Amino acid sequence: MKKIFTLLLSFTLGTMIFGQTTLAQWTPVTMLGGDGDFGPSPWSASTTDANLTIGGLTKGSGVGNTGTGAANGWGGTDFNITTLANAITANKFVTFTISANTGYKFSINSIEKYNIRRSSSGPTKGQWQYKIGNGSFVNIGSEITWGSGTSNSGNEQAAIDLSGITDLQNISSGTTVTFRIVNYGASGTGSWYINGHQNAISKTLTIKGTVTAPSLAVSDVAKTKNIFLKNTIVDNTLSFQTKGNATVRVYNTNGQLVKTANVSAQNANV
Repeated sequence: MKKIFTLLLSFTLGTMIFGQTTLAQWTPVTMLGGDGDFGPSPWSASTTDANLTIGGLTKGSGVGNTGTGAANGWGGTDFNITTLANAITANKFVTFTISANTGYKFSINSIEKYNIRRSSSGPTKGQWQYKIGNGSFVNIGSEITWGSGTSNSGNEQAAIDLSGITDLQNISSGTTVTFRIVNYGASGTGSWYINGHQNAISKTLTIKGTVTAPSLAVSDVAKTKNIFLKNTIVDNTLSFQTKGNATVRVYNTNGQLVKTANVSAQNANV
């Protein structure tokens, strides 16, 4: 019996870059709050890319848990340091890490819009930073003023574009990227949270980017080759010629992947 539809065969001899995806996402709406409950450290991401290893949000040793934690927020207290340099020395920061699984590469494009809640005596300022491997931390943009709002609706923070930072593009497996948010400027032992309350606009901390699959046939990306064949009537079995190993992907007219097969010169049927 013959199937009548249009399909594309894609013979991929190289690497494949997936579209932009969520690399990691934390959803503080799951935080219960209550006496002493400012969230676990480390705190695992609720969503991660399957080809990456994501280290949980972790509080520096200088971050406290004084008083009663707010519901739907992850954070801590005791950010009463006046400068960025002194806050780093006192470990008044939170961190997380991203690395690729064996054979994969990744690029980090953005930190999406997020929401910060602080108490009236909490930290007024913060600084995003990153480091590659065992290197030094580098500032991402300029110092952030978290905002004056102290209610559960928090303070909306703009997305951060990372696509222009060369260090954060095409990172191979074996290299770990560490992100850090340093907080300072508190007038007392006040609190600071990544906020997921229902009254907040942005309720997650989300990192977006792309992941590159391992080489399927050749290590030299310059030799990457894609061949697309269009057919209108095919039997249940597709036959074709190939000189070496190839990966065949069959798509229907809606662009949906319907079959994937690895073939060689000795086995060229799908």
